[in-house]
Amino acid sequence: MTWVEALRETIKDFEGDFSWGNLDCCQFANDYYRKMTGRDIASQFDYGSKDSALRIVARHGGMQGLFEAVLGEPSDPEPGSIVLVSMSDEGDLMAGGVYNGHFVWTVHPEDGSCRVPGPRIVEAWECRPA
Repeated sequence: MTWVEALRETIKDFEGDFSWGNLDCCQFANDYYRKMTGRDIASQFDYGSKDSALRIVARHGGMQGLFEAVLGEPSDPEPGSIVLVSMSDEGDLMAGGVYNGHFVWTVHPEDGSCRVPGPRIVEAWECRPA
């Protein structure tokens, strides 16, 4: 499966209402990663609420620490990369998503699946097919 096909399927799979632990930004990135590699990188995290998700993030020192713990060393963003993107002008709210070369697809609690401009990328990780 190409990254374009995997992203297209992930976007389709994540239509619907936001839900912590099911239809959220980390599960979006995980679903894409699983389609690309066959590995589930989020199965070790069990959460179903904002509070439980924030506890997991806090244990890793933030979203960046969480993603680095799971995905390893960051790389330069390229189409098909899993990324962390700033969701606010202040840079204090981050979301996981997938970069398509122009913008980032992610899931937002209020907006559901959405696109964020590429320049808001904070970190990126390669995601190659298995």
